Amino acid sequence: MGEAKTPKQDARQIKVLHITERLVGGITTYIEELALEQIRIYGAENVLILCPAKHVHHFSPALLKVATVASFDRKQRGLRAVLAMMRKLRELQREWRPDIVHCHSTFAGLVGRLPWLLPGVRIIYTPNSWAFSMKSHWLITKIYVLVERLMAGRTDVLLAVSQNEAALAEVHHIRPRMTRVIHTGLRPAENDLVETRSNRCGREGETPVQIIMVGRFEPQKRHDELVKALARISAMNWTLSLVGDGYTRRAIEDLVASYGLEDRVAFLGQRRDVLQLLQQSDVFVMTSDYEGFPLSILEAMRIGLPVVVNDVDGNAEAVMHGQTGYLVAPGDSLGLTQNLKSLIESPDLRANFGSAGRAKFEREFTAQKMIEQMSELYDELLAP
Repeated sequence: MGEAKTPKQDARQIKVLHITERLVGGITTYIEELALEQIRIYGAENVLILCPAKHVHHFSPALLKVATVASFDRKQRGLRAVLAMMRKLRELQREWRPDIVHCHSTFAGLVGRLPWLLPGVRIIYTPNSWAFSMKSHWLITKIYVLVERLMAGRTDVLLAVSQNEAALAEVHHIRPRMTRVIHTGLRPAENDLVETRSNRCGREGETPVQIIMVGRFEPQKRHDELVKALARISAMNWTLSLVGDGYTRRAIEDLVASYGLEDRVAFLGQRRDVLQLLQQSDVFVMTSDYEGFPLSILEAMRIGLPVVVNDVDGNAEAVMHGQTGYLVAPGDSLGLTQNLKSLIESPDLRANFGSAGRAKFEREFTAQKMIEQMSELYDELLAP
C-alpha cells in the first residue's frame, strides 16, 4: 500500500497529545493504531500519550519502543484519579504545549475539556461508545447526557468512530463546533496469516469448528447468551474460546458447567496473541448489548473470519448481513443459534463470508485510510 498523505502544515508544527483515563479493550488498540501512524508522519517527538501508570503495560512492545508515554496515578476511578490526571495535564500544557489534545472516552473527555485546563488547545473528543448508552438508572443516564451537552461547547471536533455514534449525539442535542465520522482502521495482517486462515475456512472433516469471542467479562458483553445459544446445538462438532477477563467470568464458568460443556469451552484470559488465536479459529462472535465500533470485529475481518454479532450501535457499518456474516437482534438467542448452526455446517459459507469480510476491511477500514482522514482533519483544525 502507498504512503499515507503528509499534512499540509510542517509536521514539526503539529504536536498531538492523546489522553485516556483507562486502557481497556478497543481503546488501547485505537490509540495504538493512531499513535504509530502519527509517529511515522509527525515524528516521535511530536506525539505523546497520557494514561494511568498501571495501564501502560496494555500497550504493545512495538508501540512502547517508539512512543513517549506520560502517566498519572490511578488506583481506581474516582476524584483522586481525576485530580491526578488534571495535575499531569496542566504540567504537560506548560512544558510540552500540545497543539491538539485527543480525548478518548467519557472521563478523559470530561477532564480534557475543562475550560480552564487547556487554554488555546484544539480539543478532539472520541466517546468510544456513549456512556448514556449503557443500561443505567434513568437519572444517571440523564446526568451523562447533560454533561455531554455542557462539554460540547468546549469541543472543537466530536470525532465519532461510527455513523451511529454521531447520530446519537444529534438525537440527544450534543452539538460541538464540528462533528466528523472517521471509522477506526487497522494495519493489514501479514499475508501468511491470511493464507493459513483461508485454508482453514474451507476445511472439512472431524476437526471441531472453532468459535472465538474476544471481550471483557462484563454484563454488557452477554457471554451468557452465547453459551445458551451453543448449548442448544451441543450435538454439533464445535469448540468455543473466550478471550478476556473480568468480574462476570466466574458466573459464566458456572453457566458452562451447568450445561456440561466444560470440555468444549476454553477460558483463555487476557492474551497478547489475539491475532494468532483468531487465525486458528473458524467463526468470530460478539454478543454485546452495546458497542461503539468494536475493533475485535475488524481484527476478525482483517484475516478473513466470518462474524456473527449483535445488531447494535456501529456493528452494522462493519458487517454486511448475509455477505460477510450475520447481524442478530439483541436478545434473539434462537436467531443466534441458527446463524451459528449455519456456519458450523458449511465450510463453503465460512470461506465465502470470510473472503467478503476481508475485502470490505481492505476497502474501508485500514489504518492508512484512517490516518489520511485524520491528517485532513488536523489541517482543517490548525488552518489560520
